Amino acid sequence: MVDIEAKILPPPDIWLEPCLIVECEIKTPPNQCIFELRGLLLTEDGKIVSELEEIPEFLEGDKEVDSLHASDNYQFRELLSSKTKSISKFRFTARLSQRAIEHIEKLREKRLKRDVELKLRLLFKYVLSNVTTSHLHEISLNSLPAELKKHLQGIRIGKKGLESLIAYSYDPNFSPSRSNMWILSSNSGAKFISFYRGEKEISKRIPYDDWIHDFLPTLKAYTVVTIEVPVVEEVPSYEHLAKAVEELRHGERLLKEGRYDGVIRSVRNILMNHLLTDTKKVNEKKQRFLDKRIKELVLSNVPSEAKKEYKHVLLAMEKILRRLLDDHLSKFIHLDSEKLIRMPLKADAEYLLLTVTSILRYLSRLSSSSE
Repeated sequence: MVDIEAKILPPPDIWLEPCLIVECEIKTPPNQCIFELRGLLLTEDGKIVSELEEIPEFLEGDKEVDSLHASDNYQFRELLSSKTKSISKFRFTARLSQRAIEHIEKLREKRLKRDVELKLRLLFKYVLSNVTTSHLHEISLNSLPAELKKHLQGIRIGKKGLESLIAYSYDPNFSPSRSNMWILSSNSGAKFISFYRGEKEISKRIPYDDWIHDFLPTLKAYTVVTIEVPVVEEVPSYEHLAKAVEELRHGERLLKEGRYDGVIRSVRNILMNHLLTDTKKVNEKKQRFLDKRIKELVLSNVPSEAKKEYKHVLLAMEKILRRLLDDHLSKFIHLDSEKLIRMPLKADAEYLLLTVTSILRYLSRLSSSSE
């Protein structure tokens, strides 16, 4: 049974082109020997992104990679009983095009923990030894009856006389007495070596932090700035704030999935239906203002001597939200109908969601009586 373990690593600095390093370790029993390993790198949705290419080790001279053992002898049984396996190591490079990297990133954004799931589809070939030791034992002439010994001593092979006799006797712990007595045979037939071909698929998960800090800077040749949406620790008791938090979490899921049009719809819903709920005409034009109850809750929980300053803070925040709605969101969707005007960029979706998140988190914490 061939046992294969694999690791996916970021490339060292000597690689100028984007790629991943794949290290494989193969364990085989003493009568098996791997002689070829190759494969493909796939994304979790089954798309082939690269073919594995073995990396030369630049060693001086030849190196023994593996070996085969004949069975039915003491050394072979010792290896089996100790569960000793031969270990072969292979290193590959998986070259990644920009298209492949972008596809991996799109899939990553849809995953709950933003990690990367890749697959290795490996093809391996190995030989199975049918070689067994012939249990031929050496019998000294001195151990023979005198008459037989005298008769055999008269036999000549070339100029030399006989040193000993060879006889067959099965011994599960057989070990020859001389180095040149390893007489090899085939196990129960003429088949000497069998060749096998097998395939194995291995799934490998690369954690979010490792991918962001160790892999992407090399693959994309720039440092990635991680963006995390802050969490609103507790759901506020006021209905509009609670629903805004619920919509915020929905928008965060959409951002991870890469559905940026859905993100701006969530932001629009938070602003128009839960934060800027009060409307009135100013210079014959309808304007939106921060929900009165939210203002009351915030001002009731700040120090009395600071209420005036916090009124100015709320006015400034109100202007930010209004500008966000009128000057940014309106460029991508019709505010009344929610009809998409143009698809926002990822940067737009992140900016809008993070800005609203920060303000909503601030309002939720200040509106709580526990602050």
